[in-house]
Amino acid sequence: MGQTFDIPLEGKFTRVTFEQLAGAESVKVGFALRDSRSSFNVGEKVFARIEVTNISEEPIHFGILGLLTDSGQFQTSWTEGNIAPGDTFRHEDGLAYDTPGRHTLQLSICFARKERCTSGQAEESWVRFQPPLEVVVA
Repeated sequence: MGQTFDIPLEGKFTRVTFEQLAGAESVKVGFALRDSRSSFNVGEKVFARIEVTNISEEPIHFGILGLLTDSGQFQTSWTEGNIAPGDTFRHEDGLAYDTPGRHTLQLSICFARKERCTSGQAEESWVRFQPPLEVVVA
């Protein structure tokens, strides 16, 4: 991975595991509203199409992929996914807004193992993809 460093050992068994993590630069993302409309009713599911293409020459792993609203609501859409070089991960998911108004929906991916993503140990591995989708809820 192009880095060197010293690990002081004190006569005990030490296991070191290295994991090369991907990021936004390794993928091309397609994120769009499924039903070709941007106005919805309160409680109606807003569905999005998700496409994540691996544009690198190495396999990519993500621990969590999900939808994030402007109010901070997060919905996990997929966990522990792998995308081979050149392949595209495709998925559809939806969530409902419970308040009227103008809202945004954003694709968020954690490029680490699920347990690290959920424990807060991988904050730097979370990517919120831009631009968010804009929806109007009446």
